Amino acid sequence: MSPMISGVILAAGTSSRMKNNGSNSSQSKAQSKAQFNAINDFNATNEFNDPSSPESHKLLLPLGEKTVIEHTVDNASYSNLDELIVVTGHKSRELKDLFCNRSNLKLVHNPEYQHGQSTSMKTGITSVSPSTQAIIFFLGDQPFIPSELVNQMIARFKNSSNCNCQIIYPLFQGKRGNPVLFAHSLFSQLMSVSGDRGGRQVMENIPPEAVCSLPTKKPGVLFDLDSPQDYQKAVEFYKRHL
Repeated sequence: MSPMISGVILAAGTSSRMKNNGSNSSQSKAQSKAQFNAINDFNATNEFNDPSSPESHKLLLPLGEKTVIEHTVDNASYSNLDELIVVTGHKSRELKDLFCNRSNLKLVHNPEYQHGQSTSMKTGITSVSPSTQAIIFFLGDQPFIPSELVNQMIARFKNSSNCNCQIIYPLFQGKRGNPVLFAHSLFSQLMSVSGDRGGRQVMENIPPEAVCSLPTKKPGVLFDLDSPQDYQKAVEFYKRHL
């Protein structure tokens, strides 16, 4: 029997880095102002708020005819994953309303989301099927992860009995990206992680031969939305390529 592979999308964060990207230089401020204006012009026609405003949430920002999180969920849904779970926290009601008609999607709320990404990761682990042999963890603000890449990761795991891959991650131009697959044998270690480090701590503590890279030509594995500038880049990338 083929091993069951689950997907967990981490979508519980508060977008704090989006709202405060830590730049104080006059040049950076001028650049940010120009980018804010461009984003506001885009949002004005789509009835969305400035991504840096307290009322907004980066996952709910528009990207084409969908929101950022809808792209992330759809890409994962089109893959060969056996089940897909979205872990919510901040703006959980809005996310629930957005996906209320998705019968193939399970939404799970993390009440401890303010205590770091590890709490959402643990919520995902405890929510997957008991039969799951591996979880692929996605970041909710990565809308450019193609389903073909997810399928390649799944196939790599299912065919890795000879090389013992317990972690699989995409590698773009020598840089490690997301999503990341963790085998069932590592779930207990993941459950012991705290704070905002996610699975990186576990990755650093297992034998190097158990960590496998999957070379890809897809730059989206390195791209997430941590600032208004990132959102502007996402809008421009979407217009050019999708």
